[in-house]
Amino acid sequence: MRLVPARRTPTEYAAMAEIWNAQYPDLPETAEEFRDADERRPDRFPFARYMVMEDDRIIGYLTYGQTHWCYHPQRYHFTIQIASSYRRRGYGSCCLEFLETTATSDGMDRLFTSILESHEESRAFLARHGFALVQRNPISELNLQGFDLSAHRGHLDRALAQGIRFVKAEDLVAQDPSQLRNLYHLACEVESDTPQSGKYEPPTFEDWIKGSWEAPTTVRESWIVAVDGGQLCGYTVFAIRGGNPKRLGVEMTGVARAHRRRGIASALKYLSIQDAIERGADVIVTDNEESNPMFQINLTFGFVPKPAWATYEKLLRNSG
Repeated sequence: MRLVPARRTPTEYAAMAEIWNAQYPDLPETAEEFRDADERRPDRFPFARYMVMEDDRIIGYLTYGQTHWCYHPQRYHFTIQIASSYRRRGYGSCCLEFLETTATSDGMDRLFTSILESHEESRAFLARHGFALVQRNPISELNLQGFDLSAHRGHLDRALAQGIRFVKAEDLVAQDPSQLRNLYHLACEVESDTPQSGKYEPPTFEDWIKGSWEAPTTVRESWIVAVDGGQLCGYTVFAIRGGNPKRLGVEMTGVARAHRRRGIASALKYLSIQDAIERGADVIVTDNEESNPMFQINLTFGFVPKPAWATYEKLLRNSG
């Protein structure tokens, strides 16, 4: 086994997608999505990837770095993926040993990763190596076949009665381009309050444009914004991953702090489901931290809980 610095070639991206999709068949990614994410990643955070090789064959990959959504100045977030036919040979442990040495050399004092809690082999691997569970984000899904949206109309009516308007983000920006920066500020506020085991570092406006507004996975025509008077106060937006438009992922649904507890998030949820039905989707999938009120809103609409993304952390030897 060898660890080789990634060169970001089509062959590498294809191998990554194949390995990922074998591990997470219900949460697929395409090679193009991996490539695009690399190209849109902000330069201000460290990031590295190594391909795991046996002879000349890619059998896995190791990715590590820092992210704006869950930042810690002395922590690397990492992913180790090994092809199923090469597991239980110690390759994952070798990758982790390399990562721990690298992280310590770089001044990091902890490591951080997420797995599906239903993957017993992954849970056992992390337990053996001293990782502790720090957060659960249950995945939930809504099957749209035969779904009775009319039963939830009251959520929208409550918001409309308060004078809340709902507009498509593209229409909003087309009418007034300056609203794009207002939408950015709203997104940063909403994202900063999403429960995470780290600090939220807002992206620059330019990085947000690249990573959210212009991302090919973003279903921008379904980006719905709530407006109170002249103020943007909430939004919801879908993403398509794995190239399947029948399966929509909720990228974000949230409301500005000053406008919460007015039912606006539930109204946005109603409108997002309506949009998904109109575009012919079969299912909506999302995940939320288990104590996040948004998780309860999803359950109210009939989303069915699935295994959670489980986040683990390990303090390294140099952490004192």
